[in-house]
Amino acid sequence: MSSTTSPATTPSAAAATPSATSSARSNRHRRRRRTSGSSGRGLALICGLVALLVMADIIAATMAMPALAADRIASGASATTLAWLPAAGLVPLAALLPLAGRLADRVGHRRLLIAGLSTYAAGAIASTLATAWPLLLAGRILQGIGAAAVFPAALALLLASRKAERRAAAVALWHAAASLGAVALHAGGEHLLAVAGWRALFGALAALALGLLAASPLLPASRPAQRRARLDLLGTVLLAGGLATLVLAVLRAPVWGWASPLTLGCAGAALALLAAAVAHARHHPDPALDLSLWRLPGFAAGWSVTLVHGTATFGLLAMLPRLLGEIGMPLHWLLIASLGMLVASRAAGPLLRLLGVNGVTYAAAMVLAIGCLIGLAQVAPHPASAIALALIGIGLGALATAGIAHGSLAAPAHRHGTVIGALSTARMMGGSLGIAASALALDRPVLGPPQPGYATVLAGGLLLAALIAGLALIQATYAAYEVHELALAAVLAEVGELRTLIAVQQRLWQHVDQIALRQLTHPATPRPAPTAWPPAP
Repeated sequence: MSSTTSPATTPSAAAATPSATSSARSNRHRRRRRTSGSSGRGLALICGLVALLVMADIIAATMAMPALAADRIASGASATTLAWLPAAGLVPLAALLPLAGRLADRVGHRRLLIAGLSTYAAGAIASTLATAWPLLLAGRILQGIGAAAVFPAALALLLASRKAERRAAAVALWHAAASLGAVALHAGGEHLLAVAGWRALFGALAALALGLLAASPLLPASRPAQRRARLDLLGTVLLAGGLATLVLAVLRAPVWGWASPLTLGCAGAALALLAAAVAHARHHPDPALDLSLWRLPGFAAGWSVTLVHGTATFGLLAMLPRLLGEIGMPLHWLLIASLGMLVASRAAGPLLRLLGVNGVTYAAAMVLAIGCLIGLAQVAPHPASAIALALIGIGLGALATAGIAHGSLAAPAHRHGTVIGALSTARMMGGSLGIAASALALDRPVLGPPQPGYATVLAGGLLLAALIAGLALIQATYAAYEVHELALAAVLAEVGELRTLIAVQQRLWQHVDQIALRQLTHPATPRPAPTAWPPAP
């Protein structure tokens, strides 16, 4: 007969078991934190590169304009004609951003990012291989459609991965990455143009888009917020048509005449289409232009600042290569402005916590105004020109972060895509108008010699900076008034409570007085002495 014996468990082994379990658990926690940290850094890197791609696309289109003027595709074209190169990407970008922001919240941010990168890469390849001006503009339109999809999807992914108190820093990181795109193009774009021509600019963008497309499946998937909501295609068409018609009116007005029936007809049609888009949004259950966003705290101020900022930013950046050429400065001087944007975008996060959104907006607008004023005084290459470019870059970079922070920080997480799409629409709408106005200023300057176009564009930037500063002051005054009203309401509530307590106390004293008066006027009858019990015999 055989028997099996189980090994005895010693007290030391039994004591070691809980410590080993806790050690294994802590190791798992450390591995999880390391994995989460690395995935968070990877997400920030990919989203930052998307921001870099969108900004580099706009800079590449503006840098290619002088080279295209000498190319057979657009030989001898005027500034207003060449302005369609960046505008062809900005108009669909501005019109589709509201739809793309809402679509990102519905189908998932990562899915829309992948679709947008695919569309953008196809457009960049088409622009690189274009053999005629219409084909080039068609490729630019595809790039704008793809950029409209990736812009809100990537930024919403970045914001959703951050806690509420760290979202301002995430916005600053996003705009710093966008500024880095301007730095990269301004640093290497001139070399690419000299070596391989304007096609190399769009080829580099296509390569970056394909690389991001290959890495995008590594991003975390987000759960759609609303799967069955209808998309407002009619509202999107109305918005796109209104914006494109308005840009057409501005760009063709010098040719047709400002008072010609064609110009007035285009302007009237644009206003009618935009008004129809707003009216349609009031009755659609899920509109492309979400008017409910205007009830969010700070959204209206952020939308206004972002619109004017986009007009100034793209109006200046689109024409800076030609403006510098007017005074004989090489293109690599643009690196000064883009580095200023990068530094300011990165520093805007801590400044928002220190000065508040209105304080940063006002200070950045004043820096931009000073930079434009110094630039107006320069008619030849000078060290002061570098100071002007640096101040312009710092002002534009800080305003980019402040404008988005105005409207997006108070939004709930499930509406980040919608809010960012609406704010980005305002920026791109302003950018489309800014590019058209700058091209018009170069062809038909308002100011006189020696550099009329250069002076007119910088004077426009100065006026826009003053407008942004005024908007910041109005918003700060309104916020102070709201705080004063809240404090006054709190004081009045305390006074009301104090009055109630005083009234209660008065009633108590009146009751006590009445009891005392009854005691004085009707004295109580003395009670007989108690009889002993049992009675005495």
